[in-house]
Amino acid sequence: MSRNRSCTALLVLVSFSGIASFSGIASAESNKARCKASYEGAQRTKRDGDIVAARADLETCLETCPAALTKDCKAWLHEIDALMPTVRFSLRDRRGRPVIDASVVMDGTKIAAVVPAEAMTLEPGDHVFRFERGDSTSEEVRLTLKPAEHDRLVAALIDLPAPPPARPPVERPSRTPSLALGAAGIGLLATAGVLTTMGHLQRADLRDTCAPSCAASDVTTIKTLWWTSGVLAGAGVVSMALAAFLWPSFSAARAQAVLVPLPGGLAVQARLP
Repeated sequence: MSRNRSCTALLVLVSFSGIASFSGIASAESNKARCKASYEGAQRTKRDGDIVAARADLETCLETCPAALTKDCKAWLHEIDALMPTVRFSLRDRRGRPVIDASVVMDGTKIAAVVPAEAMTLEPGDHVFRFERGDSTSEEVRLTLKPAEHDRLVAALIDLPAPPPARPPVERPSRTPSLALGAAGIGLLATAGVLTTMGHLQRADLRDTCAPSCAASDVTTIKTLWWTSGVLAGAGVVSMALAAFLWPSFSAARAQAVLVPLPGGLAVQARLP
């Protein structure tokens, strides 16, 4: 039984070896056929001026042919590369300013995300180039690239959307009047307070020294101090009210000043809309 297993294993090994050998022979024959076809095809397409097909045949030749033939293929490929046209791209707006934020599409296929600064090697023939921007503006150029044509310029002018109108500068109202009136109001109120205090001090002094037979002039002086203090205090309050009314944040609310009749005269009242 052991002998039968050994024979079976030997048969399997021989079978795999045969298959591997056959596959290797078939692959070698396939490469040989591809080499012959590409070597001969490259000469024919090169002679006919079809440099795109010739380049494809020469690349196959380099992959499948022996060193004796790849030497020729390398030399011919160098000649073909020299015949490949190159282009440069230029996109400008109507004012002549360069535009680079546009993708470049050739024959429906994007070849650059932005307008390239360097030259690009492309296939010869009729092409449709399209510059496309993110704002949906685009421009199309059609031209024919010839073999050995180098640095062919693909130029276009594009209409950019008009920029949004500039907002007029916001004129901020000055705070100077409010600050000046506020300072004046504080000064008037402070002066009124001082005069009121002086009047009270003088009245206290008269009570201690001459009341109730004090001179009329002394009493009049005290009344004058208090009367002046009242006038200054009123002016201070009006000044502070005007300062608040003219303050920019208050004015921005479009407050309106109206005159309100009172039993003793008129008063200024602020009304918000």
